[in-house]
Amino acid sequence: MTSTTAGRRDPNEHSEGTPMPTTTTTSTQDSPSISPWLTVGQCLQELAVPRSTWEKWRQRNLAPRTKRLPNGQLRIHRDWLDHWINSLPEQP
Repeated sequence: MTSTTAGRRDPNEHSEGTPMPTTTTTSTQDSPSISPWLTVGQCLQELAVPRSTWEKWRQRNLAPRTKRLPNGQLRIHRDWLDHWINSLPEQP
């Protein structure tokens, strides 16, 4: 194990001292650590809208397509969100 200043470990090394593998892909389909399924909270954060707006959209069938998990939670696939955004009318 190599150490950096003040005895701190390099965060890019395993405890055995071998470098940790790094991934440089940015596509959600290429990277196994990034799921293409977003939680409602992640979707709201990306859209910068409050949950009350999301609920109004859902009541009016204006929200992006969702999938309900067996535990009752909703997920939005990245492709569905992108399609929904691209289908919105342009504002002047």
